[in-house]
Amino acid sequence: MPNPRKDKLQGVVVSLPTFNDENYNLELNKSKFHIKWLIDHGVTEGNAVLMIAGGLGEGYFLDDDEWRGMADTVVQAAEGRVPTCIGLFELSARRAAKKAKYAANAGVDFLQLAPPHYLVPTEEEIFGHFKYVNDAADIGIMAYNIPWAMPRPGYDYSQSMLERFTELENVVGVKWVSYDIHHYANMLVLFADKFNFINNGGIMSIGFRLGMKGFIDFQCNV
Repeated sequence: MPNPRKDKLQGVVVSLPTFNDENYNLELNKSKFHIKWLIDHGVTEGNAVLMIAGGLGEGYFLDDDEWRGMADTVVQAAEGRVPTCIGLFELSARRAAKKAKYAANAGVDFLQLAPPHYLVPTEEEIFGHFKYVNDAADIGIMAYNIPWAMPRPGYDYSQSMLERFTELENVVGVKWVSYDIHHYANMLVLFADKFNFINNGGIMSIGFRLGMKGFIDFQCNV
């Protein structure tokens, strides 16, 4: 069955920088100018997604009001010409759900949702975090796999974890990388028809041959 939301998550997922003044205050007008420049140079629906407040965009370190301002900014600047995404990194599922609702109401198309970190979660707790956010807001979710950071170094979403993600209607994509080439490839073979896998560096030709739909990029900013 066609999934219009899933169809939007493809191409270059552009990780946008965060513009600040010398005192690290956000300069959102510069973000708007930059986003419009990208669109004018061909970053549009069908070949790209604009992601604000990701890892490159200070996503871990923003105050709540700054995060909300960035959500509003990317929607206003995109003007519906290119799908939008915002990074969401929270220990608390309740806080994550509140932000997810805000992003959905603002018109953001996708969340790049990371699992909870610091305290090492079980897979049941990771699934619970995602389900809570999935059920709280009507917004697409790209699950962020972070094997270099958490829940422990080397952890990847397992086959059983991805199978459980198929139960969540808003989880339409996976930002994917793995230190284990066999796991990297096997999950693509098994789930390429369930999720849009977005490559997060390395092994790109293999990934695309096995069904990946796009890739994360920051060089597109220049």
